[in-house]
Amino acid sequence: MVFGITIKPAQPTAVAEFEEGRIFSRARELVERVREAAPGMYLVRSSRGEKDYRVDWDAQTCTCPAFRRQDGRIRSRCKHILAVELYRSQGQQLLEEAVH
Repeated sequence: MVFGITIKPAQPTAVAEFEEGRIFSRARELVERVREAAPGMYLVRSSRGEKDYRVDWDAQTCTCPAFRRQDGRIRSRCKHILAVELYRSQGQQLLEEAVH
């Protein structure tokens, strides 16, 4: 409560949920295009195969145009960051399976 006003967390809209699902779907398609360039630094080949986008895992940033929107604001994540997250989780799962 701030100044007697209760602030409720923003509820995701149907558009935001759809967009998140669409980005996740595209990220899954990019997992095979992820390669680790250095610890915490990844290169993700673009969907069209024209260029690589650099993802800094620790800073959670990406060099793709979608990460920095036209209005200058920064997105919380893009499909390339999500692709790296999926890539890393697959690697962790493989390690766990190898140990057990």
